[in-house]
Amino acid sequence: MAIVKKKPSSKDEDIFGYTSPRKRKRRKGKRRGSRTPLVSAKEARTRNTSTADTLKTAVCSYFLKGGYSCFQELGVTSWGTLRADVICVNLRRRIVICEVKSGPRDYRTDKKWREYAKYCNRLYIVMCDRTFEKLKDQLKVDLKGTGAGVMVLNPTTGYLDIVIPCKKREVDDEVSMNLITRMAWRGGISKRTNRRTRQYLRTDNEAQEDQEAEVGSSRRKRRTS
Repeated sequence: MAIVKKKPSSKDEDIFGYTSPRKRKRRKGKRRGSRTPLVSAKEARTRNTSTADTLKTAVCSYFLKGGYSCFQELGVTSWGTLRADVICVNLRRRIVICEVKSGPRDYRTDKKWREYAKYCNRLYIVMCDRTFEKLKDQLKVDLKGTGAGVMVLNPTTGYLDIVIPCKKREVDDEVSMNLITRMAWRGGISKRTNRRTRQYLRTDNEAQEDQEAEVGSSRRKRRTS
């Protein structure tokens, strides 16, 4: 009498095609721990990356080509009460601030983006194409008189497109120097990323002992070889 093996039910798998260790034991002929994901690595990376992070990366890529240096999540005021998503500056001290909006709700709940206008020469609101289609009519009313522009991530090319141009404005010298000083401080080695540590110099005797130990070890290696 032939023995018929029961095929594993699809209920034993989750949406990614993985099976739990207990349910995996039921499979005969399958090596323990083997997995057969139903999504590719590219799709998995896309799911793990948030919309805001993708837009910030697109902003940096856009302005890097124009010779700008970009900083993410930089405070424009003391104690970080106003923190811009992306700030870009070039060697002519032209400052661009980009506020990233991941969706319609993010745009409607955040009204602080108007306060960034006095800290930059150009101000942009960055969003994806789906968000722009939903907010197209509202943006025409909200941006009137602010001089801000809109940049949209093109789903075909993967680059940002300026759909609503912004108006250039002059920034007070004291304000621009304050921002540039913050950027320079953040870009250097500071207590923001490092801690104070003790450093000691070796004495001449210790250095000589280490050198003799290295010479002795090299001689032993030659003898054994």
